[in-house]
Amino acid sequence: MQAICDSAFRFLDVFIGFPGSCHDANVWKNSPLYKGIASGQIHLAKDAVILADSAYPLSKYIMVPYRDNGHLSREEKQFNYYLSSTRVFIEQAFGILRQKFKILNHIDVKSQKDISKVVLACSILHNFIIRNSTTNFEVENTFVNLEDGNNPEIELPENINDTNEGVEKRNNLKMLFVS
Repeated sequence: MQAICDSAFRFLDVFIGFPGSCHDANVWKNSPLYKGIASGQIHLAKDAVILADSAYPLSKYIMVPYRDNGHLSREEKQFNYYLSSTRVFIEQAFGILRQKFKILNHIDVKSQKDISKVVLACSILHNFIIRNSTTNFEVENTFVNLEDGNNPEIELPENINDTNEGVEKRNNLKMLFVS
């Protein structure tokens, strides 16, 4: 399960469809969100980035920490600290989800499709519980994608994984954090 959440622990995007231990970068590159951003069908807010851990590739859309090779500057360490402090929301959202729905700790379903349905249902209920005081709840706006990973290929522009733009954005953010 790959997910994006907000600071209220609500899932904004959930992608279920790669079972087992598939590398996060491969899941990202096969997700409908990635393909939607790359094709221009999904637009992030101006200068917005998705915060991720170091398993994801740095790009103009994904902000990851500096790799700690033992030679990070004080500013790079400080940036990593702030990024990690913000990323904790997704870890907590997963923890809350698993706490609310114990079935997720030991799903005993035989088919991947059924497992995906259970996880997705729990994710939707999780958001519903968090939003229970909101009168304008709309399930269709809860997630950008709910696909199972079997989408037709979308032709991606060459610069989707432009690391140089990601490096520039990260360095600019680093300077904002330390000033």
